[in-house]
Amino acid sequence: MEREWFPFLMRQKGCHGVMFLKGYQGEWMLQKMDYATIDIWENSRANRRAWGGVRREWTDPPELRPLMERFREYVLPESFRTFEFERMV
Repeated sequence: MEREWFPFLMRQKGCHGVMFLKGYQGEWMLQKMDYATIDIWENSRANRRAWGGVRREWTDPPELRPLMERFREYVLPESFRTFEFERMV
């Protein structure tokens, strides 16, 4: 994750930071997790643009597919979730 995922995100326009949330368990994840990640974006548009824009079905960007395929091999399917939050200003 630190060698491939974080650098990939940090290269995306509008990404301000990425961090681990080790041992995260809380409102969005009820089971104890080894880790979670959070990425901070300039705004929701920058986040969507980095992931290929608005799409009906979620798919990984082509340049990230090899990493995500390896990642999904050892992650429990129910623990791999994506949340998008928008703060209205």
